[in-house]
Amino acid sequence: MPVAIPDENLLGFLRPLEGSVSENVEEVLAVSLKHPMGDKTLHEAASRAKKTVIAFDADSALCSSFANLLAKELLHANASLCLLERGADPTQSHSSPAVSNRNQEAPCPLMVHDPKASAGAKVGQLDDGTEIFLNEAFASAEIRCVVTNVAVNPFWGYSGGPSFLVPGLASEKTVKSSLRSTLRSPRLPGVLSGNPTYETLLRVSQIARVDFAIHIVERPDGKIAGIFAGDFLQTFQQACVVAGRIFRPPIQRKADIIISSAGGVVWDRTLFDASRSAIMTASGCKDHGIMIIVAECANGLGKFPSVGSASRESKVRAVQAQRAFTLERLVEYSIQRLVGDHRVYLVSTLPEHDASLYGLLAAKSVGSAFQRAVRHAGKDAKVALIPYGCHTAPLVG
Repeated sequence: MPVAIPDENLLGFLRPLEGSVSENVEEVLAVSLKHPMGDKTLHEAASRAKKTVIAFDADSALCSSFANLLAKELLHANASLCLLERGADPTQSHSSPAVSNRNQEAPCPLMVHDPKASAGAKVGQLDDGTEIFLNEAFASAEIRCVVTNVAVNPFWGYSGGPSFLVPGLASEKTVKSSLRSTLRSPRLPGVLSGNPTYETLLRVSQIARVDFAIHIVERPDGKIAGIFAGDFLQTFQQACVVAGRIFRPPIQRKADIIISSAGGVVWDRTLFDASRSAIMTASGCKDHGIMIIVAECANGLGKFPSVGSASRESKVRAVQAQRAFTLERLVEYSIQRLVGDHRVYLVSTLPEHDASLYGLLAAKSVGSAFQRAVRHAGKDAKVALIPYGCHTAPLVG
């Protein structure tokens, strides 16, 4: 949707860095199979282990493909093997629709983790007494492998790494007890050091052993920007460096007005999906600044647990969200808090009354929303444009 921003008002056009790497699948697999496991390689250890599990991120077609390829190679060594899909993470945007994995057939038994229904096993507890229960099939495996992507996350800095275990493979009780405090924590997309939520998840990952990992950085167009195979935390940190360079474009200072597109399908099917764009890009907007969110929302409101609570007192909302904590409520409460701190316009196909349920100001076009924003912020207001808001976290300073 076109919008005309005068040059003197434009602070920046912030989009993911261009470029990709030419992935060599055979080379990645070769490195994977030779990964040291004590005095053996992964290939040798898996051939002798009673059970090996490869847990992967099914929302990413690339992760699914690499998990299947790794499984096939280990099956050649007569490994006792199963694949495990991690649970859905509603705080994280979907992977690119450019690559499809739905027609791929798993080469070995496939399990899907359900935080409510899957059997869990205690792997340890945190210093505060919080007990950590992970998927039993994963926890009981002699060899534990993960294949996941790394992208900016508004709550624990980056997806992948520690967040693959919690919330990805954790029981519902563990998710609630370990992440409930995130409601009151600051939103820190792209930040690990000093991020209290990430530090909690890191402690969990140090309790729950992971023997081997493949971390993939995927661009919005589905191309691979980086792929790292080996030690769990080391490959995660390497991937975070690449993801930060791609998805954290610099901006001189915070903008008075941010115009952010969710990025199109699949990132704007519902208001819930598109709300991640607002939460991610808010770090580049001034306190009490103005945000214009562009998202079609053809499928309506989406996974919001409640409707109309944006008008309640924030303290009441926080208490209610804590009592019935879910990841969906975390997203919902975050967008409600954002609307309380900013003036937020929504350009979508939603009826105006649906937008108003969450305190959003409906606009028919980006241009009309921008004109209204300028009247409120002043003619000298500085504007940042963000075409892939669900992936982009501006780096200010």
